Amino acid sequence: MGTANAALMITVLLWGSMLPVLDVLLRQYDPFTLNAARYVLAIPLSLTMLRMAEAGPFLPRGVSVWRLLWLGGGIAGFVTFFNFGIIYSDTVTAIAIMAAGPVVANLVARFGFGEAPAPGIMPALAASFAGGVLAMLDLSKSGFDIGFKGGEPLLVAATGCWAWYSLAAQRWMEGVSQLRITGLTVPAAGVWVFAAYLALSGTGYVQLPPPMPGAREVGLVAWSALGGASIAVFLWNYGVRHIGLQVSAMFMNLTPIVGVLVAIWFGATPRIEQMLGGALIVGAVIWVQTRRNAAAQSRP
Repeated sequence: MGTANAALMITVLLWGSMLPVLDVLLRQYDPFTLNAARYVLAIPLSLTMLRMAEAGPFLPRGVSVWRLLWLGGGIAGFVTFFNFGIIYSDTVTAIAIMAAGPVVANLVARFGFGEAPAPGIMPALAASFAGGVLAMLDLSKSGFDIGFKGGEPLLVAATGCWAWYSLAAQRWMEGVSQLRITGLTVPAAGVWVFAAYLALSGTGYVQLPPPMPGAREVGLVAWSALGGASIAVFLWNYGVRHIGLQVSAMFMNLTPIVGVLVAIWFGATPRIEQMLGGALIVGAVIWVQTRRNAAAQSRP
């Protein structure tokens, strides 16, 4: 379990750094062009990692190509909805919705896959949500405005897509290594990403070919592709396999905090709310895992 927690923490670090990176890139590129650019790099990396680590055919016996495409659609739906949600959401509202991600994940697990709630999950979810919101507030100000701009439901949809992919991948590819799950589902997501990009290329919304990026943009796209769209997916799948989606989802409330820490690296000053919010989330994760371990040890 310690290895799974470490894998999820690394995932949080990688995905948390994506927040400021995507914010910069989405000011210059439309979401479909950005997705296509990321998966041009993520697919070769995922397949190379798989081939170097495991021999044999890429597609194991018994794994349906159609189910693989459905899993890729879950990833593609997440990245697309998430990009548009960032563009068309109020910042404070978007943060609150992201903090509700573990709640959405638990609803998907309960009603989509029939999973029983983990021991102690309800108070942990409440604490995790509160910590995610608290970490992004600035209580020194007199107040703040919360507005809905149309993209908020897309963030909820993105969270639902990712939760569904996380559980369906473990159910449909049981017995398959996490590296192989990642190496197969990332290219499957690329099928949907490239299809959407090509389908919209004649509408004027996306440019084909895309504008030539500068060195800075190439570096940011490479980081978001190699770290966020391939390595982090493998580590996430590993964590979900070993400690379940309900607990793993609470780690995701740390991603906004990591984004803030990246900003601190560029000179920003941390606030007490951010430190307290992070401690609350970590405490919630420790609490629910302690309860689950105690429940497992009490069984005959």
